[in-house]
Amino acid sequence: PTTTSQESSHQLLSAPSAVLCVAAAGPAVATGSLDGAVRVYYANERGAASFELGLELASAHAGWVRDVAFAEERLFSASDDGTARVWALPSIEDLDEDSASSSRYLLATLAKHTSGVHAVVSVPSLGCCTGSDDGTVRYFADNTYDLVRVFRGHERAVTALCVVDAAHKPLVCSGSDDKTLRVWDVAARRCVSVVRLGAAPRRALAATGAYVCVADRVYAVRRLGRADEEDGDDQHAAVTLTSLENCRLVRGGAGGIPVAVAFVRSSAAEKGGDTADPEALVLVTASAAPEDRDRPTLWRCRVGSAEGGP
Repeated sequence: PTTTSQESSHQLLSAPSAVLCVAAAGPAVATGSLDGAVRVYYANERGAASFELGLELASAHAGWVRDVAFAEERLFSASDDGTARVWALPSIEDLDEDSASSSRYLLATLAKHTSGVHAVVSVPSLGCCTGSDDGTVRYFADNTYDLVRVFRGHERAVTALCVVDAAHKPLVCSGSDDKTLRVWDVAARRCVSVVRLGAAPRRALAATGAYVCVADRVYAVRRLGRADEEDGDDQHAAVTLTSLENCRLVRGGAGGIPVAVAFVRSSAAEKGGDTADPEALVLVTASAAPEDRDRPTLWRCRVGSAEGGP
């Protein structure tokens, strides 16, 4: 359960500007802010509940920073200024007193956009993808960051991206204001599935393994081979998304709007459970009534079961 009492919540860090996005990896937490800055905080020696500012890229972007994402020793950021950027992520040991305002960590600027960039995601072994206000998903090559492909299909802004692992192959999912979820095989350079949604997902999109959650629904993603797969050609293998009806969340209040979702590992998974088993995963989603969007209710649901509630 989630409550606003002092006993169950506490401030992890304090940012000098309104935070629009956040990402975490290991001991690091990255934020993107209204002031165009990207900040990386590190858990200090007092424990994971206490963070200190380690890296501040005060002029990372000329517009609002809409998304940040970790990828090994790199950090991606996306902005309303029409760019996505790639940053070298220093370790705690490599930080020094001059690091806070330095832009020397910039590795690349992905500038081949025609409008604001709402989302960015790392695609393992392939590169990264961005989602833009113009409805496109752009795929950039790993290491060189050259633009490889512009995927079109969405009719309105792409507001969220995530990566699912279907039969050991990464697929990119994009959520759009056109009320659709699209799945892209960036290696084969094509759209492999489209799901019509009841509402625009905005930022409420997350994935783990072969499961993707969009708003209040969870889908299992599967790749179906073709007859010619025996010859090693599975470029045209079909992809299906199956809704897991028994773990659909019941939103709090009439007209509740999912505003964010995330997967976390259950206690069983922490003890060595199989994360490929939906029972080993817990879905957390925040929803809010239209008149009270700034005070969302946190809901949880064990994937693969009917258990769920505030």
